[in-house]
Parts: sequence; C-alpha cells; structure tokens
Amino acid sequence: MHWCHDDPTAGHLAFHKTYHKIQERFYWVGMYKDVDYWCKSCVKCATRKTPKGRKPAPMLPIPVDGPFDRVGVDVLGPFPPSLQGNRYIVVFTDYLTKWTEAFAVRNADAVTTSKLFVEEIVCRHSAPRTLLSDRGQNFMSNLLKEICKLVNTKKIFTTAYHPQCDGLVGKI
Repeated sequence: MHWCHDDPTAGHLAFHKTYHKIQERFYWVGMYKDVDYWCKSCVKCATRKTPKGRKPAPMLPIPVDGPFDRVGVDVLGPFPPSLQGNRYIVVFTDYLTKWTEAFAVRNADAVTTSKLFVEEIVCRHSAPRTLLSDRGQNFMSNLLKEICKLVNTKKIFTTAYHPQCDGLVGKI
C-alpha cells in the first residue's frame, strides 16, 4: 500500500484510484477495507486535502425598477501613470441597462469619486435610488454619505470579502 499510495511516484491518490492500482497486482481478503483505512489515516493527505465546504447559494438577480434606479461604482487601479498622470479608473454601471461610464482620474479619494458621482451621474442621468459599492474608504466617507442623503440616494455596500455582490461593475 505504501508503494501505491505513499511513494513519491504514487501521488497520494484518493481511495478509489489507490484501490484500483493495488487491485491490478495484488489481492487479499479484506483488501477493500485495508486500503480504505490506509488512505483515510494518511497524514499527508489529511493535511493537504481541501475540506469539503457547503455549496454556495445560487446567485440571484438584483431587482431594479428602471434605468439608473440602481447604480454600482468601483475603482480600478492603481495603474502606471498615463500621459495625463491618471492612475485610477472610476467605473459607474447601471444595473438595468448595463450602461457603463468610466473615468480616468489621478486619485480615487472621496472628493474625486463624489464629484464624479454628482457631475457625471446625478446631473446627467438623475439621482439613482440606490448606489452600490464596496467598502473602500472613498465610498464609506461622510462626504459621499451626505451627498447621497441630499439627492435622496440610498447608499448600500457589498458584503466584506464577497466580491460577487458587486460583480456587475467588476466584470466591466
């Protein structure tokens, strides 16, 4: 069993592959149970095997009532500076139409992202009912919070360490 499972050339295969490998050359009474026990008690397999987790819940669509009802925002970068000195891209995406607007900026601080939100989204498309973003400092700022309050936009955040929540903006 050592030769068919533990040996460096054997590869610490799972039970069924190890069992069939042994079965090709050997047989003894109780072989199935012995190989099963050997594989289950292998310390290297136990420490390296990834644990079986629960299946993730199915992704559900986010309901929206109309164009620019829900807008997602994210920041890409930093990138190497462009000729104009821009290192970041601020991306706004409408959840219904998938309309995306991207803006190259020198920095992606709260002032810059808030200014873009007002000038490029609110003034041109109207204030969205909800603004979805990750938990970056620029999006958690009091400035953006107050702007959202003024234009009657509900600011919502994605769950920490769960980038699928903001997947639409991240795909663009």
